Amino acid sequence: FLDRYLTDNVKAMFLRKKRNKDFVLQHRDTVEKCLNKTYLVDFMRVAYPLAGYSSYDEYMKRCNPLAHCLGNTTPLFVLNSLDDNICRKENIRYDLKDDVRNTVLKVTRFGGHIAYNEHGYPGNFMWRISLDYFEAVRKVMMT
Repeated sequence: FLDRYLTDNVKAMFLRKKRNKDFVLQHRDTVEKCLNKTYLVDFMRVAYPLAGYSSYDEYMKRCNPLAHCLGNTTPLFVLNSLDDNICRKENIRYDLKDDVRNTVLKVTRFGGHIAYNEHGYPGNFMWRISLDYFEAVRKVMMT
């Protein structure tokens, strides 16, 4: 449900707004492919020309935020959920901890995309575990 909802909203925001009419007309074939997609991952696989890229692989390579982490010396905490429909489980970089210094990767079964709401517990798992991580880093740095 959420994936379809997000995809419909992306279409509405970028492809159906009157202010984008000229751009949409210039990219009619690509826009038509995008409008026929139901899920965000399928939408992204055909939308790359709208961002100025010649292939989906080029888009993924140039727009992947993890590309900016290599050489990072600041402690990095990455939290992924297997049921996330945006940051898909197929894209989880289990090798990240080996490639980037001071990195911890936590993968959960549930959590969606930045939801991690805890029923019966005040707060949010993502916030709590992130703060726990940085508190542990601070303690190590102080010793």
